[in-house]
Amino acid sequence: MVTNTKAETLRHFILKCLIYKRLKELGRKANCEYEHEGLGVLDAVDWSSGLAFEVIESSLSTNQLESKQERYLKISGVNDIIFVKTSRFKLQDSIEAWYSIIKELVV
Repeated sequence: MVTNTKAETLRHFILKCLIYKRLKELGRKANCEYEHEGLGVLDAVDWSSGLAFEVIESSLSTNQLESKQERYLKISGVNDIIFVKTSRFKLQDSIEAWYSIIKELVV
C-alpha cells in the first residue's frame, strides 16, 4: 500500500506512483515505498533490474544526492539509482503528459 504520510508534495507522491505503475505494466517485480530499516525509504524499486527510482526536489544539493546514493546502494539488490527531478514535471501539464515522460525513463 502506498501512503503519503511524509511531508512530501502531491507532485512527488503522484510521480512515484506513476513510476511504480509503469514498472508493473512492464511486468517487473517492483515495490513502491520500499522501506529498509536504518537506510531509508526508496520511492520505487525494480528488483528485476536492481534499479531504484528516487523522486527528488530540485533544491537538493550535490552532497545530499551523494548521501542518498551512498545509503541506498547499501540495500541488497539495489545496483543503481535513477534520480527523477520534480521540476521536469510542470504543474500545468496533465498526468498523461507526466506519464509520457515516465515511460521514457522507465523502460
